[in-house]
Parts: sequence; C-alpha cells; structure tokens
Amino acid sequence: APKRAIRNYAIAAEDATEVFAFDDAVRRYRRAIELLPDLAAGRQRDQVELELLHAMSLPLNAIEGYASSSLRESLERSAVLAERLGELRLHVLTLVALFAVRFVQGDVLESYRIGEQALALSAGGPEEGQAHFALGGAAAELGRHTLAVDHFDKAHQLAIDRPPSLVGTRPEVHARAWCAHPLWVLGRGAEAVSWADWASSGP
Repeated sequence: APKRAIRNYAIAAEDATEVFAFDDAVRRYRRAIELLPDLAAGRQRDQVELELLHAMSLPLNAIEGYASSSLRESLERSAVLAERLGELRLHVLTLVALFAVRFVQGDVLESYRIGEQALALSAGGPEEGQAHFALGGAAAELGRHTLAVDHFDKAHQLAIDRPPSLVGTRPEVHARAWCAHPLWVLGRGAEAVSWADWASSGP
C-alpha cells in the first residue's frame, strides 16, 4: 500500500538523518514524495507532503547548501502547502528557511520581504524570534544597521531555548554572531566583541 511505503521511506530517511547519512536521507524522502500521487488528493495528502518536505530540508541543505535550487523549490512548495493548510507555525518556519536561501542566492530585497512576511505571521508566537533573525540579516546587508541590531537583539531574546530553524541553524546564536558586524559599523566596538565572544563560547 502506498501509505505504508511512504511511511517506511520516511522512517528510513529519519534514521539516515540521525547518523548524518544525508545523501541517503534525501534519496529516501524523494522516493516517498514520488509515491504521493498514489494517495487520494486532499488535505491529508497535502499534510503528508508538507511533513516530508520539511523533514528533507535539513539533509538537503547539508548536501547542497543554501544556494540549492532544489532546496528553494522545496521550500516554495512548502510555503504554498502550509498556507493552504492553515499551518501558521510551519508557514513561518518555511519562510525563515526561504529567507536564508534567497539571501545566499543574492536576492537580498526578496529575502527582506520574506522576513517581513514571516514577522507579520509570527507576531507574538513561538517562532517570532526566527522572523526577527531573518529581518536582521537582510537589514544588515542593506546597510540598515540600527534596524538590524534591533531585530538581532529581539531574535536572541525570543529564540533562546527554542528549536533550531528548519535548515538547522540556531537563530539565538547566529543572531549574536551576525550582529557583531552592524555593531562594529555603528562604532560600538566593545559590544561587537562581546556579542561575537558570546556566540563563539556561550554566555
């Protein structure tokens, strides 16, 4: 039965991810996704597809990197599914991951727009810190250094003790490391050093 086969491939992919066999994990997730048309169309199939795409994001990023066109396509499809299903948290997680992909691909303005969308959707929610991280990164690259520091500070505060991003980074650590640059540009050298030291060694 296709439902059982999809589940078995997903379990095998999870096991492969746990031992860092990322090539095997991606191959198995893709095989599970290939079997989805054998299920009846509808909300349940969309939910399964979204779960598979999300789970595949980390190993796919590990082997192909943030600039991967495959990762971008997977995340764009995830965003469509999450919005369709009304999965707000999963939608925000997808957008933050998509921000990272578009940023590394060089489309900083688009990454900023995605960050704004993520923040609007996440306001007051558990993933708001990740959205602030996305906006901080894009703002820093656009030369909006004061704004970047503000978003990075909020990202650090709100993402502490929260799960990592969909593609594996820890926003509370990454925010402090990245924030060292706009702090330095703003002439706040002592703070830049402090934030960079925290990111490298912890509080």
